[in-house]
Amino acid sequence: MLRKIYLFCFGLLVCGFNAFAQNNSGSIKVTLKDKGNNEAIPFANVVAYQNGVQVGVGTTNMDGECVIKPLPPGKYDVKGVYVGYQASEVKGVLVGEG
Repeated sequence: MLRKIYLFCFGLLVCGFNAFAQNNSGSIKVTLKDKGNNEAIPFANVVAYQNGVQVGVGTTNMDGECVIKPLPPGKYDVKGVYVGYQASEVKGVLVGEG
């Protein structure tokens, strides 16, 4: 009986690790800075598009950094928007697994 309990617990453990291993998502890290004085742009909006559809959004922190996740692998267009600045867009950002 005890052997069956150990075998059951081991099976659950293996299934749990397998579920975590199938996490096929990536992320995009963005840093927004002013071109003139190289200062960070805090609280700007950053949007990720795939095939013209918005799939992720984030806001930069005090250091001008933002991470958009989870994103499935593929190509994305990333756009940064802030009041007083012209919107900036980078097309064809590749996201891989992990």
